[in-house]
Amino acid sequence: MANATRSPCLPAPSQHCAGEREAAASDCGRSGSEKHASRLCGSHDAILRLGFITSNNDPLIVALRAAFSLNYTEALFTQIVFFLAFGLLSLPAAWVTSRVGPVDMILGSLSVMVCGCLLVVLSTNLAAFVPILIALFVLAAGYTALQVAANPLAAGLGSPQYSHFRLNFAQAFNSLGVVIGVHFGSLVMLGDPAGTVGSDFILEAGRRNQLLAAVDRAFLIMAALLGTLLLFLAVSRSFLVRAAPRALPSPTGMFEALRSRWAIFGAAAIGLYVGAEVSIGSIMINFLNQPDVLGISFEDAGGYLANFYWAVRCAGGSQGPCYSRGSARPAS
Repeated sequence: MANATRSPCLPAPSQHCAGEREAAASDCGRSGSEKHASRLCGSHDAILRLGFITSNNDPLIVALRAAFSLNYTEALFTQIVFFLAFGLLSLPAAWVTSRVGPVDMILGSLSVMVCGCLLVVLSTNLAAFVPILIALFVLAAGYTALQVAANPLAAGLGSPQYSHFRLNFAQAFNSLGVVIGVHFGSLVMLGDPAGTVGSDFILEAGRRNQLLAAVDRAFLIMAALLGTLLLFLAVSRSFLVRAAPRALPSPTGMFEALRSRWAIFGAAAIGLYVGAEVSIGSIMINFLNQPDVLGISFEDAGGYLANFYWAVRCAGGSQGPCYSRGSARPAS
């Protein structure tokens, strides 16, 4: 009898509640998507700037080789020191990240990178190669810690089902940063008039100072870019922490990953690939500058390196997210 007295114009209580729940879920879904999009933009911006910073090693090698009359072995210590930080500091960085959380680790890493860029500027005033290598190691230490913290953060911002897609997508931004960074470094460091002649003739103190001043300008700009990103992420810290846990509930040991054969095999494979890739990029500008090859200026050679070598790598790497996205299927 009670059901007969209810007006047909009013929805049943269960239907009304269901409608409210659906509307609330829709609003939560939209806000959650917007939050994840904002967080992903922040992490992708950080990873893009990672590629931008590290790719400047290619024109930096040319500038330092010319300024200090280095042979190729000596000049490539620029890359050796930089990637030595990866081998020495990756596991300690992962251990620290598991305790302080990825967001705080990213903020600390960016601070170290800003200090590293400023140390490069200070070390060039000493007119010696070794202090520059030490400053680059500091920069690389921050870079390593940032890479260790940013990758799992990008993978964890969203559904676990598509974490591999987000990680591959983030690395595509890294490749784009490399292309932009080589263009930037070639323009700022190698576009100086002192660097338009062959490196064997850059021996005078005046030309050396001009080249090192160009290096200073490049690293001051990079310090400013990193500083703005640090400020943005510091302001957004509470927003990011809500998406990523501050620390793992049960931190593992520093060498826990070494128990996995797949981890060791993957690390060795990546090391071989990156070693070959970086070695080619490191000497390509000097190679194209040689009269019996193309005989073009260092700045133009840097453009060729960015547009043909790193851009093709970027295009190939961008296909990874497409395939990884297709490989994930909703659970039935």
